[in-house]
Amino acid sequence: MSKAYREVSSSSTIAQILVCDVSGFSPAEIIISWKKNSTPLSEAQYDNGPVLPSGNVYTTSSMLRIGRNEVGDRRDSYTCVVHHPSSLDPVIKAETLDSACYTSAQVPTISLTKPTYRDLVEGTAIVTCLVEGSFLENIQTTWNVNGSPSTETQAEVVKRDASGLQNAKSSHSVSLEQWEKGTTFQCKVASACFEEITKDITIKQDTHIQTIKPLIGLSQAHSEVSSNSTIAQILVCDVSGFFPDEISISWKKNSLPLSKALYVNGPVLPFENAYTTYSILKIGRNEVGDGRDSYTCVVYHHSSLEPMTESETLSSAADCSGMPVKVETIPPSFSDIYLAKSAKLTCRISNIPSGQDLAELSVTWTRESDNKQLETEIGEAEGQGNSDLVFVDATAAICPEEWERNDTFECKVNLPLLPTTEIKTLRRLNGGIPHAPAIYVLPPSSEELALRETVTITCLLKDFYPNDFFVKWLRNDELVGDHVYFIGQPIQESKSPERYFTYSTLTVKEQDWSYGATYTCVVGHEALPLQTTQKTVDKKTGKPTLVNVSLVLSEAANTCH
Repeated sequence: MSKAYREVSSSSTIAQILVCDVSGFSPAEIIISWKKNSTPLSEAQYDNGPVLPSGNVYTTSSMLRIGRNEVGDRRDSYTCVVHHPSSLDPVIKAETLDSACYTSAQVPTISLTKPTYRDLVEGTAIVTCLVEGSFLENIQTTWNVNGSPSTETQAEVVKRDASGLQNAKSSHSVSLEQWEKGTTFQCKVASACFEEITKDITIKQDTHIQTIKPLIGLSQAHSEVSSNSTIAQILVCDVSGFFPDEISISWKKNSLPLSKALYVNGPVLPFENAYTTYSILKIGRNEVGDGRDSYTCVVYHHSSLEPMTESETLSSAADCSGMPVKVETIPPSFSDIYLAKSAKLTCRISNIPSGQDLAELSVTWTRESDNKQLETEIGEAEGQGNSDLVFVDATAAICPEEWERNDTFECKVNLPLLPTTEIKTLRRLNGGIPHAPAIYVLPPSSEELALRETVTITCLLKDFYPNDFFVKWLRNDELVGDHVYFIGQPIQESKSPERYFTYSTLTVKEQDWSYGATYTCVVGHEALPLQTTQKTVDKKTGKPTLVNVSLVLSEAANTCH
């Protein structure tokens, strides 16, 4: 008689071994061969053992090795065929193998993921069971909740990654009440090819820790920063000083919840024995209504049973009639000093009615120490936000050394709209001790990636002083145009010591990110070791890498002597 049985191989190339035992026959002459789905297999695919005496009869065996590349997606039948003089017909033994069992020696692994606090408070929380292994088509996943079977589950189709490893997900809903009481969820995975495996997780509110209520600040980005073609306004919700770290931030417009795709929540970071985070809401020009719209930042945290909110009312156009002409000086930016090797003094004249004749506008810059007049360039009038007003910049370039040694410079403005000649002075202010920024680069959110349109990469700068900096972006080590990314104004996050945070967002095509393009955030600040540093992120690595560099991002020559 013949017998086939399974003996799983741990070889990297062999998926399965079948052994056909033939015993109790006489005489010794015997022929053993194999078929797959009724088709004879080559002798090179199996090994026939020696015929050995066992008492008054004989015994032998044949071994068939099934390679992983021969494993099909359906059930294959393997047949051991034995020819012996004792029978005119061959003696056969067939074995049907399910592809799900070819690698039964490799029991899949299970991992469980807890829901976020945000999902809990918004009623969308799930606990996820991830099963990873090979040939998972026939697994069955079930759930127990506090020891009792549950049907409130949702299963996903089996997926395969680039390495050939398969994964399957199953999820179970979690209510806020279950979290508050404490609930144990058990994921059970069964198959005909391996023993049932289970994984438990307890989801429970920690009631033994002291909570600290967050401080919430809502601010608008500067109107000039957000005056591009698609974004009308940007709101930043700064949430700081809270404990523990689980927190939910969402937005409403006129009391109606906004889609998660419209805002970006930053990472939760430790800060002074507590935590801090932020959320950025971008308001498109097509979303600006005719009236005054109220935008609300909604924060859920363990420290409060009710949501905490902060609101800002924005109008579609500013009512600026009757505003007096304003003259102000703007110091050179660190970007100009580092990249252009020049310190640009700016005198800005704003609140000028659109259409005003500027032929009689006169602006001069002078150095106060020797009353030397500097070469002054008066720019074109530019629109002032969403109003009917314009502003004009008058600039003068000096050497960085002149600025660094605290020379005083004077801007003198004459304009018929001004009652008298306006004079403003400017010099470098010596404040506190410079402090380099902590830099975080955040990949696109899963919500954005799911839309398969454009995605946002965020570069966050925190805890720096002074508040002057620059940010540039690279794609595959090449500079990206300024119009592709947004840079927020620095926002003060602490007064003692004085510290600031800001962010920059880069919008790219989802395909570029998914196909492995690398994106680099280059940051300049006077307190950095080499005054610049960069962090690079891509889909493959997931985590940004930090490099201190001395970059030449401009070929401008230094004409100072």
